[in-house]
Amino acid sequence: MKKYSKSKYRIRKFINKIPYLRDMSVRNKILIYIFASTIISLSIFGSFMYARMYNSMLESTYSNISLMISNTSKSLEDSFSIIKYTTLGLTSSNTVKEWIADANYLNEYNEDTYGKITIFDDELRRSLLFNNAWNLKLISTVSTYVNDKGISYIFTKEMPIEKFKVNSDRVFNNTKDWATSYVFDVPPTIYDDNIYHVRRLINPYDNNETITFLVATKEKLIADKFQELVRYNNANIYLYDKEGVILSSNNKDMLGKKINSEIIEKIDLKKINEIKIDGKAYIAGFKEIESNGLTLVMTIPRKNIVNQIFQSMTYFIVFSIFLIIVLTSVVVMLMMSSTKFIKDLLVSINNIKNKKYDTKMPIYNDASLDEISIAVNSMTEELNYLIKETYEKQLLIKEMNIKFLQYQMNPHFLFNVLLTIQMKAKMCQDEDIYKMVNALTTLLRAGIYTNSTAKISLKQELEYVEFYLYLQKVRFEERLEYKIHIEEEDILNLYIPKLTVEPIVENAIIHGVENSVDNLTLEVNVYRVKGDLCIEIIDNGIGFDVNKVINETHDDVTKRNIERDKIGLKNTDQRLKLIYGEKYGLIINSCINKGTNIKVIIPEDIDE
Repeated sequence: MKKYSKSKYRIRKFINKIPYLRDMSVRNKILIYIFASTIISLSIFGSFMYARMYNSMLESTYSNISLMISNTSKSLEDSFSIIKYTTLGLTSSNTVKEWIADANYLNEYNEDTYGKITIFDDELRRSLLFNNAWNLKLISTVSTYVNDKGISYIFTKEMPIEKFKVNSDRVFNNTKDWATSYVFDVPPTIYDDNIYHVRRLINPYDNNETITFLVATKEKLIADKFQELVRYNNANIYLYDKEGVILSSNNKDMLGKKINSEIIEKIDLKKINEIKIDGKAYIAGFKEIESNGLTLVMTIPRKNIVNQIFQSMTYFIVFSIFLIIVLTSVVVMLMMSSTKFIKDLLVSINNIKNKKYDTKMPIYNDASLDEISIAVNSMTEELNYLIKETYEKQLLIKEMNIKFLQYQMNPHFLFNVLLTIQMKAKMCQDEDIYKMVNALTTLLRAGIYTNSTAKISLKQELEYVEFYLYLQKVRFEERLEYKIHIEEEDILNLYIPKLTVEPIVENAIIHGVENSVDNLTLEVNVYRVKGDLCIEIIDNGIGFDVNKVINETHDDVTKRNIERDKIGLKNTDQRLKLIYGEKYGLIINSCINKGTNIKVIIPEDIDE
């Protein structure tokens, strides 16, 4: 603890020696301290991340090189395997079998040698006719020699036969003395761009009798298979045999020459490694072509890869600079926000002065500042409470009492008038008017003296429905037909929220008769479904868009009045869900110009 205090004292003493920092405000000092610590932290973190990213990108580069070499070697492996099996196929002809059994079968001293050679040539051509290597142009020419004499020359496309024979004879003459080699490859030269795959057969009964097959493949065709490697960062690609002779390469000057011994000495078929060639560092990858013992090597100057990685790292540097700018901006904003409470306090005091008692100061997540904020907010809450509770509440109570008396007076007067009209109709023996006024009075009493949770028996609810339908039947006469079907009489004793069914029936009448010139048929069915009560209202009216009615909200008062009937369906559904739960309510099915089917699903309620 003492060491920490001494270090802190020394830092302060050093800072005080700097004139500019000594005279600077506390706010600016904090800003500089945070800015400096941010720069130092980011520099350390950036250096660490820079090294991590470099190593990661280097490993990723090695992995990509290894993958490309593997893919290329697989393609070469497939091609050389096809060529190998094609060459083997040539040795399995009937003529070769006869020659193995009789060493003198194709000897030039036999009288019918020419005929046998012709048959042999036909067999070779038939063997190549449907061969993949031949069809894919992997093989350009095939030459066959018995002892030292060329007896068959086959090629895939038109070419000067003499040039073809000269090139084949030259390769044969250059390799015929390789007594210990029976299967080998001959690299291309500046005179001939073919790679020759040589297979020599020696008669088991006479070692002086031989058949030699020279199968030529265009070097360019092989080189095309590692074009993906060539395009990668100025790479050098070599395909060489067991003697180190280069058969194919993107550097054509190296064809037929031996590969640098430093490359062969550092060969590692398992991983990508770094090697030195003529004192320069290279990244090298090797892969063996197992079908014919060749080796594929790819070398890339290490400085090219390093430069590529450094170019990619420029994005990291740009991002680091951007991060510093962002963090600096955040620090400035934090400093500004730390003094914001003074401004907020003055605004709150002015609002209270102007009788805006609901003003609030924000919480700053700082203990000392929050004490000021809580004190001001508590004061404004108490002022607001005193004003609303002692003054506005009293005014509201008085206004409600006045409206209550008005609402009590108006219905009482209305029912007295309706009763007088009803008595007059009775005295005049006008039963239709008497029944109509009686039905209207009943409906008005049901609508006025109720609340959202009041329940009545289903029998009484259906009476309200019948009263309403009776009034509308008198109005529309033959345009309206209705019927009410009750499955079981004891259902009428169940309870239902008051005015649940009547608004739905009213909605059907409004849509089906008032808004249409067609006749309306309305049906009310009451039955049980799995222990629940179902009241089904069916009409053949104009229908409506169910999704629009259920999901649409109307905040505009005018629009709300226009859509009152549709909103009533939604309110009825919400009301039933509030009383009975989310699984109950309305099930609405409607089709434009065809009709509507609405089911009211509620539990069996036997007690009011």
